[in-house]
Amino acid sequence: MNLTNRYFKSRQALFLIFITLLLLIPMSMVFSASVGGSGDSGGGGGGEAGGGHAGTVGGPGSACSNGPSSSGSSGGGFSGSPASASFNPTRGTTIDSTVSCSGTDPSVTITSTFTSNGISTVKQPMIAGYTCDSSTKTIDGVASSGEQACTSSWMYNSLSSNTTYSYTVFFDIDLLSRSCQDFGRGGWHCFDNLIPLPTTEIGTFTTLSCSQEDDDEEEVPEVKSVSPPTGSISSSAGSIISGGSATLSWSCTNADNASGAYFNTGGVLSGSVSVSPSVTTEYTIVCANAGVSIQDSVKVTVTNPIISITANPSKVRSGDSTTITWTAEDNPNSCNVTGPSFSASGVPEDCAQNDLFCDGDLSQTTGAITEQSTYTLVCAYDAVTISDQVTVNLIPSFEEF
Repeated sequence: MNLTNRYFKSRQALFLIFITLLLLIPMSMVFSASVGGSGDSGGGGGGEAGGGHAGTVGGPGSACSNGPSSSGSSGGGFSGSPASASFNPTRGTTIDSTVSCSGTDPSVTITSTFTSNGISTVKQPMIAGYTCDSSTKTIDGVASSGEQACTSSWMYNSLSSNTTYSYTVFFDIDLLSRSCQDFGRGGWHCFDNLIPLPTTEIGTFTTLSCSQEDDDEEEVPEVKSVSPPTGSISSSAGSIISGGSATLSWSCTNADNASGAYFNTGGVLSGSVSVSPSVTTEYTIVCANAGVSIQDSVKVTVTNPIISITANPSKVRSGDSTTITWTAEDNPNSCNVTGPSFSASGVPEDCAQNDLFCDGDLSQTTGAITEQSTYTLVCAYDAVTISDQVTVNLIPSFEEF
């Protein structure tokens, strides 16, 4: 007898390992046996194969015992002898909320549903199924339904109008596993094990605004339409040279707030401001109203044009002349060259790269030079001027004695 108990306990341990694997890797379990008669719900069973047992689908730790071969009633027991079955336990939990008015008070009804394919009542070496003992519904952690049936509804009305709440439903779920062993001659023994698998579902709802009129009709809240905001921004100059400035202008409509990126709006919905970026900058206006915002952008490019002036030759004998040549990038507004007894003006062409037909410079010959002379080029780009210089030196002369 001790040997038999040890054998059965080892079988039970193997079954617990099997159930754990069943939770991790869903699979279909198929067992086969021949169908026998059904036993009554009390104890003795009876099928044509004889000696069966009709133990109930009981709670944890219930055991089946054998009985004499007889024809039993069709109560909730196992069949008298093994039967073929295919079993893959599944479960499902769903929650839902319905808002309404209870008089002048907002209310909500929270519904929970538990579904499962149960546990097979056919006698097999190993079978399993899900059971749910109760459900508990909680609103924002302060109002609780207490324990209810797993499939049930709960109404609560101590709520505020036009307010969003969160709620949870806790399902007390167990995995019921049953291990049965046939010791021969109708001697089936069964053991049940419960593995807790609690489940929590979370949801939200928003209450209504409820009021009691004379005719007990529910007041429908007025819905106001809000036009979306619009906005725009522009610059007086798309490109400036370093040290220059540009004027930004912006406007927001259907908005209650205006903010700028890389400039300050001063809190006004429309206006203008002068900016002097040192590098190329994109300015953005953001117009907002009732949680909706729109934006617009404008870029101001900053350039650093190069101008130059040269003299050829740069050294002359007293009384000789030289040729002054100047260039300028990015099309300045004007360029002027001045020096001793010399004046010239003109804007050179800003030649594109590899443009063989563009001169790109201007030249003018000076008068007789009798002393060291410095010539200055000044080019104006809007309100900014850039200058460059070149000096012509005299070649020393020697007289023989």
